[in-house]
Amino acid sequence: MVDVPPPPFERVVIDAQVEIGYGVAPERRGRGVATAAVSAMLDIARSSGEIDEVIALISPENIASGRVATGAGFEKGEAIRDDEGEDVMVWRYLVTR
Repeated sequence: MVDVPPPPFERVVIDAQVEIGYGVAPERRGRGVATAAVSAMLDIARSSGEIDEVIALISPENIASGRVATGAGFEKGEAIRDDEGEDVMVWRYLVTR
């Protein structure tokens, strides 16, 4: 497990579910940064004792983020329109303790 401090933002847990998001600067892509960040976020979710499911909303065109999600154990779910009107796929990770 990765030892990371709590995030510098207020976390919101709704019905034992949280949404994660991440982005990597173009010059840092392909170096495992997103993979490490998602792994750390999942460690926090598992250790919290409050979270049963983590979701990520990923554009179908964002192949790299889909690969990161798949590698982290997320499963691709349904297509939805997000709050900004964009079509995205819901990726789900069920937390095991």
